[in-house]
Amino acid sequence: MHHFIGLSAVGPLAALLALPVVAHGQSTTSGQENTSSVAAAESAISDDIVVTARRRGEQSLNVPVVVTAFSAEQLVRAGVNSISDIARLTPQLTAEAHIGSFGGFTALRGVTSPSSNTATDPAVLTVVNNVPVGTGGANRLGQFDLGQAEILKGPQALFFGKNATGGIISLTSAEPTHIVETLVRSEYEVRAAELQVLGVVSGPLTDNLLARFAVKGLGQRGFLYNDAPGAYHDRGPRVRDFATRGTLIYSPESSFTAKLKVTYNLTRDHGPQDTVQRMYCPAGVPTGSQAIPGIADCTLNDHFVRANLPPNLDTLTGNSLFRTDGSRYSRFEQFLSSLDLNYQVASGISLTSISGLYHLNSKYSDNNVGGLPTLSVAGSNKRTVFSQELRLASDTGSDAPFSWMVGGFYQHDSLDDTEQVVRYAPTTNVFAVSPRSVWNVKGESLSAFAQGSVKFLSDFSFSAGVRYSKDVKTQDVNLSDKFVPRRKFTDVSPEFTLSYQPSRNINVFASFKEAYKSGSFQVTSLGFLGPIANPATITIDNSYNPETVSGFEGGIKAALFDRQLRVEASVYNYLYKDLQLSVLDPVLSTNRISNAAAARVKGAELSFNFAPSSIPSLRLFTALAYNKGRYKDFIATCFVGQTIAQGCTIDGPDAGTVPDLQSFTGRPMFKAPKLSGNIGFSLNREVGSDLSIGLNGQALYQSKSFLAQEEAPWGIRRETVLLDAGFSLGASNRRWEVGVIGKNLTNNRYPIHGAQESNTGNPATTGTTVGVPSDYNGYVSRGREVRLYVTFRPNLF
Repeated sequence: MHHFIGLSAVGPLAALLALPVVAHGQSTTSGQENTSSVAAAESAISDDIVVTARRRGEQSLNVPVVVTAFSAEQLVRAGVNSISDIARLTPQLTAEAHIGSFGGFTALRGVTSPSSNTATDPAVLTVVNNVPVGTGGANRLGQFDLGQAEILKGPQALFFGKNATGGIISLTSAEPTHIVETLVRSEYEVRAAELQVLGVVSGPLTDNLLARFAVKGLGQRGFLYNDAPGAYHDRGPRVRDFATRGTLIYSPESSFTAKLKVTYNLTRDHGPQDTVQRMYCPAGVPTGSQAIPGIADCTLNDHFVRANLPPNLDTLTGNSLFRTDGSRYSRFEQFLSSLDLNYQVASGISLTSISGLYHLNSKYSDNNVGGLPTLSVAGSNKRTVFSQELRLASDTGSDAPFSWMVGGFYQHDSLDDTEQVVRYAPTTNVFAVSPRSVWNVKGESLSAFAQGSVKFLSDFSFSAGVRYSKDVKTQDVNLSDKFVPRRKFTDVSPEFTLSYQPSRNINVFASFKEAYKSGSFQVTSLGFLGPIANPATITIDNSYNPETVSGFEGGIKAALFDRQLRVEASVYNYLYKDLQLSVLDPVLSTNRISNAAAARVKGAELSFNFAPSSIPSLRLFTALAYNKGRYKDFIATCFVGQTIAQGCTIDGPDAGTVPDLQSFTGRPMFKAPKLSGNIGFSLNREVGSDLSIGLNGQALYQSKSFLAQEEAPWGIRRETVLLDAGFSLGASNRRWEVGVIGKNLTNNRYPIHGAQESNTGNPATTGTTVGVPSDYNGYVSRGREVRLYVTFRPNLF
């Protein structure tokens, strides 16, 4: 495999390097349509990218933060169309937009949040156009017409309003241009029969007003085949996606700028679990009441089994979220607006206001994995989030002897979550309908921060900051009036950084950081039916506590050999307390969130970027990350059928006679591969006077990791090697371009997420010497992708 990867990259690269070199000097449009020459676009990759990790525009080399940044050109060349594409470019980052009905999940260095609870704040926060979007739906929003993507690793408490214990993904859409530009890009993926079209118009409306309008449409038949007899849809995930964004920048004078960005996104498909398939069956075939003999082979491949729901469930339950014909569906509608106001209040002092409004309206109806619809569910999720941030900062540049920033953040979050579950016995045509749960959870977040940095001894700088946070969560539940109605959480998170910069090409830094993630309430349809039915229960506490982290991180950034080689290395060691984790209850068919006692996350990262001046537009890169995440003092449920020999040795608080808990102390965290990395290249060369050829490729590696919290030995993502490549041919002035992008060329199928299949196995054998484990489901990755694209930049105006 490794010899194949090396030969596949070196052969075409050597041939392309042999082509004659033509000077780059014509005015063109770069990857995401920002005006520049080809040489400037490529040098932006090899030179320092301007990042906003500290809410200032700074060269990444000068920022004492571990951040991975991608320019517009890099994102286009890599064929980035989703959050998972960005994760493929970033070692130790895992993200997916289609995991269950909650919109997706993100994990960074093994730190993640339960994707099973819509009321949970994310450990890895997604920020779109400076607005923090604290929901999995953000993984479906904003990944088009991007200007830049930044991944800030480790705890982030100071600069983005909301705390984030695991890191931040900051996505910034492309800005309006000062000259009129237009773009039309059409892309077709062969295996999934996926067609998407992007259109962009950008330019000045008046001397003081710039505008940009982008629209994207996508239709996909699906890359998996549905083997369920009589299913309405023979392939999945079948997706229809529409997104549009408008941007206005108004600058009537040099001291004031207003920027408005409005994004709308509508995604429709045939059920939130269209990529789920059985990946392990201890009996050799699927078991459980929903399984059809001879259907499903318990292997991750191109086939899954998703039956229709029983018809007329809308009439039976009085719930219009079920469809009369029993078809499966999900519908995600999102709206995000951001208004940035920046005013120079005095010489060297600026005031910034960022107002954000996010709205999500999702509906879904689906059934459990298998050929028979024995467990069906319908629900909706409505969420409205308003946020307001104010910052007052010195504006004297990074070379100033003293700089400072103070500010405050407010957020109001309103969530309405409803769900209803129907159990069906096909042999007797008997339905068991659970109560329709309606959860209204509101959150009020208020925080204030201050940060200052001082330079001393000419080469040293020391910065210190702190954020005070207060979160209040309230809930109203239709199932019972016994639920805890209100919780309040407060936190103080300091941060200290020492940096040494003997020249503009070297930055050595060390930081101490703390961060926190608010507690909240468990939102579920089934998990508390037992306590609700118990008349002796006075109070139902479905809340969980905040998650906190503290620790150290340090690194070095260097630009060597006349800035041709960029080297970054870092080490980190963090202690997490009260980790918010989710474990499946196989009897109630729901997930429960609990706080793990503690976990230690430590590791090291190393990356190289080489852009030799003797070969213009060539970039060689490699990155390697080592991460060791281990639980400390953590006891949680066993997986179904786990034996004593497999570690199920602890009696729980119930009245059972056999063990049902296991100790995770010293064991690895899930979704935390020990090793990950990539190696690759990109090259653009002009051939003759009017043609340009591009070539890029990369190999990606990730070691094995557990998929879910219970850490069943078969619930793992095995060691994975992926290979991507791309080729383009176009005009030197970038007026047109055609190309092909290949992803996962070795067609390596791997699970992204996993879960035990409810009502399979035998829970009664858990904690015995002879266990009967459950079947195991995996959310399968996309296989080989071959994308053909054509881009035109017509001069329409």
